[in-house]
Amino acid sequence: METANLIWFILGVMVGASLLYMFNFMTSNNSKSNKLENQLQQTQNELNSYHESVNEHFNQTRELVNKLTETYKDLNQHIANSAATLCDIETQQGASDALLATEALVSGKKPEADEPHDAIEPPKDYAPKKHPKEKGTLSEDFGVIRQENPSLS
Repeated sequence: METANLIWFILGVMVGASLLYMFNFMTSNNSKSNKLENQLQQTQNELNSYHESVNEHFNQTRELVNKLTETYKDLNQHIANSAATLCDIETQQGASDALLATEALVSGKKPEADEPHDAIEPPKDYAPKKHPKEKGTLSEDFGVIRQENPSLS
């Protein structure tokens, strides 16, 4: 009877050890999974923080550019007013032309061209005829001067 108890005891220890091993295996996988989830959450938080930082940067840049544009317009107006009161007519006209050009840059509008673009013709890839009855360059006898030679006839 003692050998049967000893066999049951050894069998119980083996079953207990295998259950303990399986439990540790399951919990270690679970801890790895938790570690990966924590790392993923941390990376996601860092990415969200970065996106907020980029958005804040571009919003601030936009505001600063708008301030710069307004300050430039104020400076432009000040120069125009000063030129009107302090300068002669020729200098005023030159300052006015320069201010109009810079206002076009600030507003983003292109100034109107003085000459229409239709007046400019692209170059031709052929020689125009001098009169309508003249043969064109693709004609077989273009540029060939025929002389009658009596000795050949």
